[in-house]
Amino acid sequence: MYRNHWAIKDVNLYEILLKKMGEIGIQRRYQSIKQKINHDLEQNLNELYSNHRRSELFKSVIIPQASLALQSSLSAYQVDKVDFQTVVDNQMTLFSYELEYFRIFSDYQINIANLEFLTGMEVKDLQ
Repeated sequence: MYRNHWAIKDVNLYEILLKKMGEIGIQRRYQSIKQKINHDLEQNLNELYSNHRRSELFKSVIIPQASLALQSSLSAYQVDKVDFQTVVDNQMTLFSYELEYFRIFSDYQINIANLEFLTGMEVKDLQ
């Protein structure tokens, strides 16, 4: 009888220890998930602001300058000041800048979607 008494206490103690270890594991997992979400939010916000600034730079500075260079080369080509290759090069440069702008802008939109996913809230356009 003495032996069974300790066996029951040992089983109860063992169950209590398992429960406590489970709670500690859950708390650690919660903290790990919380840190991951915070890291993802910070990284996503940094990318969002970077892509926003870059898209604005392309839209307001780089593409207009490339467009002016193309117009200038077209005018110069019409009066035989530059060759056709210069016009084509300027057109290709403009196309590559426009393509890069849309790639950056789509990344910006993806960042907004990721931010909405991470927060569970709708993000109003940050522009």
